[in-house]
Amino acid sequence: MADQVLDWRERIQNSRIGSLLVVIITTVIVIAGVLLVKGGNEEAAALSEIELSEEAAAKPPAIGEQAPTFSGIDLNGETVDLENIDEPVWLIFNATWCTACRAETPHIQEAEDKYGDDIDILAIYVNESENAVRSYTDQVGLSYTHMLDPTTEIAAAYRTMGVPAHFFINTDGTVASIHQGAISPSQIDRALEGLG
Repeated sequence: MADQVLDWRERIQNSRIGSLLVVIITTVIVIAGVLLVKGGNEEAAALSEIELSEEAAAKPPAIGEQAPTFSGIDLNGETVDLENIDEPVWLIFNATWCTACRAETPHIQEAEDKYGDDIDILAIYVNESENAVRSYTDQVGLSYTHMLDPTTEIAAAYRTMGVPAHFFINTDGTVASIHQGAISPSQIDRALEGLG
């Protein structure tokens, strides 16, 4: 009986149908993997859920409305006060453990290099330790501003339920655009060029 099963397997492996079947199955697996990675929708790509330690605001800020203000200390010990920034602001909620956040970081640094004189890029690390954030930013070599949100107070004010989340804020403090999930270089350029 065992010899018959082995003989049957050998015939399939050595036949054209068996080879074709292997190619078809491999192709299906590769296509499924690509679709999973791409997520099928660039707008909803790679949003990692976060848990807020306090109740979020009644409603999230909307385009055209005033962005919630906040102040705090960045990793360099400088005071950051959103109300006193006199340039457009790109506010990024992220985390060092977030794969999508890490994937878009080089694009954010490229935007800092390209637009840094005209905008303030501020990365808010939600519920992270200073050591983790400092280690990550030093290792990757990031030059834009990084700030901790250990109590999730800032994320709650923006009603951010997942990372990455991007808020583009005009000089007058109004929200110009919002992007949830991973952001592409072309989306970055469009959002930054639309700031005033």
